[in-house]
Amino acid sequence: MRSLKAESLAVGTGDKDGDVILHDPSKPMLLRNTVCAYCGVQLTASNATKEHVVGRKFVPTGKLDKRWNLILRTCLPCNTRKSELEDDIAAISMQPDVFGKYPVTDDALVTSAKRKAEGSVSRKTKKPVKDSQAQLSVSGQLLSGLVANFSFTGSPQIDDHRIFELARYHLMAFFFLITYNKDTERGWWWPGEFLPFLHTRRSDWGNASWKGFMQAVSTWDMRMQAATAEDFFRCSIRRHPQAECWSWALEWNKQHRIAGFLGDRSTAQSIVDSLPQEHVTTVFEEQGRSLRFRQDAPLAETEDILFA
Repeated sequence: MRSLKAESLAVGTGDKDGDVILHDPSKPMLLRNTVCAYCGVQLTASNATKEHVVGRKFVPTGKLDKRWNLILRTCLPCNTRKSELEDDIAAISMQPDVFGKYPVTDDALVTSAKRKAEGSVSRKTKKPVKDSQAQLSVSGQLLSGLVANFSFTGSPQIDDHRIFELARYHLMAFFFLITYNKDTERGWWWPGEFLPFLHTRRSDWGNASWKGFMQAVSTWDMRMQAATAEDFFRCSIRRHPQAECWSWALEWNKQHRIAGFLGDRSTAQSIVDSLPQEHVTTVFEEQGRSLRFRQDAPLAETEDILFA
């Protein structure tokens, strides 16, 4: 594919009639599921583990103390894989921008970010996160006889497939929650496909695609709205009013947003095709090579309806 903000409401889920059920923002929610919430394997005494869906180390230290979280049971391989994904993604999502600016003024965030930058290894660069700034150098012909060289430095990056894989784990757990049956001690997974669409850092939350996505799904039925860890983790799941299709959005550490769809691909694709295109400037273009750029678009607080 083209590719209620308040701690007093930590999480709300929608029931089958569309009514919102509010949950205690100061207490974790524990499910006693009998199958792995991620892969569906039957759980036994030898393979079952307790899983914190919002990892305590995924957000700044202490932010989940006396806060809502979803705790359920998973198999050991799924738990291990999710933990491995969380390691460098947490570290990178906490890092400041290229100018050293953090998204918010918060001592716990700064301390955790610096510690993780030293101790976590980027799976993309195979180096510590502190040494994994993105580097790009290109040269090209602007005019006849004129060659220009360009060098760019950016914040540490995360591979797309790792971002979307971790997002998929989060979505599976929360969908399992909103379909959970206490009598059978199990939940379900969405019918159809997992269709990730967007991910970007805070500096570009206001681009045309993000604004179009927010507007397109803003009237869909709310199935889950979560804000926990002092808003260092947020999630929204909405259902299309007619089709078997859900939109979803995640925000990690007030720095990184990811969004997409679940279910019917054709419905999701029609929405994506209707969204405005980004304006891209071409610096040079030659056979087999080109350089294009698009300026980041910050999102004004008054325009931010993603989790509203």
